[in-house]
Amino acid sequence: MNRSGIESILYEKSNFVKKHTIYFYFLEKGRSHEPPKRVLLKPKGWNICFTDFLFPGEGPEQSVKSAQELLDLEIDVEDVDNEFETFIGEYLGT
Repeated sequence: MNRSGIESILYEKSNFVKKHTIYFYFLEKGRSHEPPKRVLLKPKGWNICFTDFLFPGEGPEQSVKSAQELLDLEIDVEDVDNEFETFIGEYLGT
């Protein structure tokens, strides 16, 4: 795996921890706060997908911008599946 691949994985993991830390902070303070939502990014012509997390109020445009900045991927907003987490939850029965 090359350096950019490792940096991408580390960035995603640190983003995950940061977003969930904020979520649990709000829960501890008794504030109602929706957790981050996982979305699926599907670049055209690729056989792999990437995931990102969005907070309430953020749209798929934010994920597209992150993918372009961090991974130099060209992804259209239409290629962001923001029902991915709902589908997985239904599939697993949660």
